[in-house]
Amino acid sequence: MRGKIKMSETIKVYDKLDEKVVTIPEREVERVKEMKRVFQAIELLFGGRKVEKSPFVSGLLKFLTVYMMQRCLPDKKIMQKHIAINQQIVEAVHKVGQSEYDKVSIEKFKKPFDQLADAEKKSIDDEYDYIFDLVAFSLITSAFNTWTPKFYRVNDVNNKLLGRKGSDFNSNVEDTKALIKELEDNLRYVVEAKTLEDGLPKPTT
Repeated sequence: MRGKIKMSETIKVYDKLDEKVVTIPEREVERVKEMKRVFQAIELLFGGRKVEKSPFVSGLLKFLTVYMMQRCLPDKKIMQKHIAINQQIVEAVHKVGQSEYDKVSIEKFKKPFDQLADAEKKSIDDEYDYIFDLVAFSLITSAFNTWTPKFYRVNDVNNKLLGRKGSDFNSNVEDTKALIKELEDNLRYVVEAKTLEDGLPKPTT
C-alpha cells in the first residue's frame, strides 16, 4: 500500500505544546504525506512557470472558498454565522491596515494617512503596498493553522519523512505525477460531460 508506515519506522518528534518527544499516530503521518503530495503537484504544475501573482493566488483562494461552501459548510444555518464572523475579520483587517499606514504616514509626513493629500497617499501606496501582502499572508497562515490538525508539528513530521532514506515522501516525482494524472482525468471527465450536455463535438485529446 502506498505510503504505509511500518511499526519499525515509527516517527517521533518534539511536541512544542506538550514539551516532550511524542510518537506521531500513523493517521497523522499519512495526512502530512498526502498534504505534501498535493503541494508537490501544485509545485510541478506552477513552480517553474512565470505566473502573475494576483490571479494565481486569487484563483487558488477562489477554489478554496467554493470548496468550503460546497463540501464543508453545506448547512445554511451554519453559513449564516459566516456573515457575523466575516464582519469581525474584515474590521480587524481594516484596523491593522489603517494602523500600519498611519505609522508610515506619521513617520514620513508627520500626520495620519487619512489627512494626506492624494499624491502623498499614492506615494505610500506605491512604496508600502506589501503591507496588504503581509495581511493576506497572515490570514492564509491563520487559515492553515485553523484547518490543519496539529499544524505546529507538520514541518517536523515532514522533515522526519524527508530525512528517512528511501522515503516515498522525499520529493517523489512519480507519485506526484500520478496525482496530476488524476486531476487531468477528472478535468477531462468534467469537460466531456459538459460537452455532451451541450450537444457539442467531443474534444480531442
